[in-house]
Amino acid sequence: MLTASNFGVVCRMRSTTSCAITVKNILFPPFIDTAAIKYGRDKEEMAKQDLAVQLKKQIKPCGLFINRDNPWLGATPDGFLDEDGIVEIKCPLSAKNLSAEEAVETLSRLKRMFNKKIGNKMKKITIIFIKYKDS
Repeated sequence: MLTASNFGVVCRMRSTTSCAITVKNILFPPFIDTAAIKYGRDKEEMAKQDLAVQLKKQIKPCGLFINRDNPWLGATPDGFLDEDGIVEIKCPLSAKNLSAEEAVETLSRLKRMFNKKIGNKMKKITIIFIKYKDS
């Protein structure tokens, strides 16, 4: 199954990208445990609780979502908001001392993901949007 975490990798493949290496990296990902990854993992639950308070909604745990039309596509979001949608939490170490608004305004990677002209909604071309739109 191709999960949402790897969907963007596959979508960005070029004609010169090795299919064999891409498949190997998906099936046998290298173990990476940097300070940034550890920070994100450690802060995820607190961020989810803060988001639930801000939205005044319960974020329910969820498992694997499988696409009905393409059962080889799946996604494992960080939470489920009943009929309102799903939650994917990101806690970048580079935003450690910033509010969410400051992070979107300041950090180039986040800045590119959101469209200020339409109330800082996520741009549809971002991998995170692609990730869940197609799952």
